[in-house]
Amino acid sequence: MNDVTRVSRALLPLALCAFVACARPRPEPQSSPDATPPAADVGVAPESDGASSTAPNEPAPAGGAPVSNVAPGASVDVWAVAGPLERGYEPLGGEPPSWSAVWVESGRAPPPLVSDLGAPGAAAGSAPDSSIASAPGSSPGSSWIARVRSDLRVTEAGPREVQLTLSGGARVTLDGQVVLDRFTDDLRGTTKLALGELDAGEHPFELWTWGNADARELSLAWRRDEAHPWRWLAKNDWSHAASPNRAVPGLRRVKRPNVRRPGVKLEPPITPSFVVDTFHVPGLAHNAVGLASLAPQRWLVLEGGARAKVRLHVLAGDTLTPPRAFASGLDHPGGIAVSDGRVFVAQKNELTELVDRDADGVVDEYRVALELPGREFARPVGLAVDQGLAAILFETESGVKALIASLADGRTTLHDLGGAAEAFVAAGFDGAFLVLSRSLDPGCVFGHWVGLVPERSWRIAMDDSVAAFCDEVLPYDFGPFASLERDDSTARFQMGATIVAVARTADGFDLSVAQDQATRTLGWSRNDPRTPSRGSLCAAPTGDGATVFLGDDDALRRVRRAPGVSVLLGARSHPNAIELEFSAPLAFDSGWEREAWNTAWGSPAPAEWVSVSADRRRILIARRDQPPIAVTTAKPVRDELGHLLRPTAGVRHVATLVADRKPLERPPFPDGVRNVLSEEERAAGWRLLFDGKTLAGWKNYGRDEPPVGWSIDDGMLVRVADGGDLVTDELFESFELEFDWWLDPGGNGGVFFHVVDGYDYVWRTGPEYQLLDNDKHADGQNPLTSAGANYALHAPEYDDTRPIGSWNHSRLVVDGAHVEHWLNGEKQCEYELWSDDWKARVATSKFAAMPDYGLAKTGRIALQDHGDRVGFMNLKLRPIVR
Repeated sequence: MNDVTRVSRALLPLALCAFVACARPRPEPQSSPDATPPAADVGVAPESDGASSTAPNEPAPAGGAPVSNVAPGASVDVWAVAGPLERGYEPLGGEPPSWSAVWVESGRAPPPLVSDLGAPGAAAGSAPDSSIASAPGSSPGSSWIARVRSDLRVTEAGPREVQLTLSGGARVTLDGQVVLDRFTDDLRGTTKLALGELDAGEHPFELWTWGNADARELSLAWRRDEAHPWRWLAKNDWSHAASPNRAVPGLRRVKRPNVRRPGVKLEPPITPSFVVDTFHVPGLAHNAVGLASLAPQRWLVLEGGARAKVRLHVLAGDTLTPPRAFASGLDHPGGIAVSDGRVFVAQKNELTELVDRDADGVVDEYRVALELPGREFARPVGLAVDQGLAAILFETESGVKALIASLADGRTTLHDLGGAAEAFVAAGFDGAFLVLSRSLDPGCVFGHWVGLVPERSWRIAMDDSVAAFCDEVLPYDFGPFASLERDDSTARFQMGATIVAVARTADGFDLSVAQDQATRTLGWSRNDPRTPSRGSLCAAPTGDGATVFLGDDDALRRVRRAPGVSVLLGARSHPNAIELEFSAPLAFDSGWEREAWNTAWGSPAPAEWVSVSADRRRILIARRDQPPIAVTTAKPVRDELGHLLRPTAGVRHVATLVADRKPLERPPFPDGVRNVLSEEERAAGWRLLFDGKTLAGWKNYGRDEPPVGWSIDDGMLVRVADGGDLVTDELFESFELEFDWWLDPGGNGGVFFHVVDGYDYVWRTGPEYQLLDNDKHADGQNPLTSAGANYALHAPEYDDTRPIGSWNHSRLVVDGAHVEHWLNGEKQCEYELWSDDWKARVATSKFAAMPDYGLAKTGRIALQDHGDRVGFMNLKLRPIVR
């Protein structure tokens, strides 16, 4: 009788059904190297290839020495979770599993998964899932998270491979090292994993996986190498340490990030600038004709010529490793693309898929994806693949043409690009591709939408009719942004979706297009056709928000977003003003005065007035009698994080039809300034803990000398270097504290209260109001450690943080034993200090080993130095007199 059947005598009918099912003849596992062992069948492997003949109740390791308290098979813990899962999550800390069992034969899913999770109508006690079906708030078909732990027994040293049949993602650890880290992905189906050379003996093995109610597959096979058949793990192949059953039936919580409060709409994410990482490889661009990204740090470079090949470049940390041969023997290739993990190359009269079956970085099969007979399809010069469609550019006698083909049914359309001398293609939207083409006329560049639908195109005219702030997308000197001309109307170019930047040089020009909102980026470079060509600029998205570029100077450049840098999203004209819109809010005390802006080229011409919107992202700069000719900064203007609003080249006026509109009157400034108390606040007993100018009233915890590691920047109190936590000189008992705070991306911080002197850290005694970037910091995956939480003890129900780069407003109420955490106007949690519930939570947390944690009734307020950049302002406190 296994562990599941021992749960209750009421499960006897289910056990009998399982016995009958297991009694049927069992087919042998398939031995083909590419075969997938069926998860529903149990293949009992012969006692060979390392299996011992030890009796089932007396397992022994490879050396034959007896082992106490060890049982055959693997221990399996399963956590049942309400509702469907889209990715894997770990159980919330301290949550016991819903079931525990022993998994002996790995060809069948473990017993907890075989049971019908949350089956409707299940009677209490009729099956292991009965408590799930009747649990409050549960629904039929609960999801699950499983952990498998065992020691794999290897009797003869050598290589080993495992083959997993999964319902979701997986994380595999062997000998304490993570060998597969795809737990948050969906790996439904078969996954093969090479374990490498294993010594004889026992190897600790752990598997985390997950699935939904309609997917409960889980099986595990292994073999030495391709010369040996796959086989299921039997009882003598693995063992586990027997331990008391700690399972408690019922639904469990997971470390799922808090969801946004219903009905709340966040501002769109900041459109950042870029930073460039350059990797020089001698001879790289000599024959390069294409570039694709196989993974965020694995890049494929296609080389043409007589010895056409594909080389794989791998980025290890900050170093580009020597290239490896990925594919060879290609026939006049002219484009490479990666889509959904599949690699395609456009070569003479053919679209070829390069298949790496064993994922060793070398192509095993050259598969014809599309045949293209005819002379016009003999010279490919570009390729993009997306959503089952391929866009291939061909160089013909009449100019470059674009062929769009469906990989599923072979349907094609051919687009004439108007005699284009050169073109570049990238995946677009809605089943179409974006093609940039250029004729022999240096000033004529076109953009086209092409697909299996009628062509949609527009003309991009290179002129100075519109100019806006231009950023350095690549390390070139970019000039003004281009205007966008449509057939039916003329429209100003709008920033924020597709950024077109033009750079003119002495012998030609470069053109770069970055589609930021869709995380797709493409680039194209060409000199004046009257001079010898130095090669093309290729680009490919890397899958992590960055783009890799290949120029003609033997360098690979990775262009990635620079966190926290403001960019201009657009400029709008009014009869007497220009309105600028930035991606980040303007600082409270920078750029608000008219002396900060000039409204003409060449000579100073201060604005008549300046006004800032309530969200501080839009700025109006006005002149008295006419629109500004240009707008430039007369002195540095910063966003709320202290970054310069850059670049400051200027914004020219756009001649639009605004004559019939009335001049703008100056709108009132928005309410609120830094570190200032209103008369009402003073009358109510509030006082500032930080005056915005000095660190008076603060010191580093455990020190009496002037504080270090913290500075004052434009009225903000900022953690800038290691110095330790900052604490108040005063002690406080009952009070109400309000403060504004921001973090750098991925940052962590905290505000503590009732901190007692004499310890190494403030968290030894003081409870913490958690400050966190919930999206990018690992603690954001756990509600107990997310922003607004009473750290590790009380979790908020929703994520009420504002986007990183914005200020958050917090309120902490400590009224005797009663404590409340508030964030951006919403209560996050409340609790009673020193109560039975408080003591129970502390006893089961990381603070259990800290005997003085949370016991003090008075103490200092502390701002945590967690190693990240964090800023505070408007720190104000009101004592509560009881």
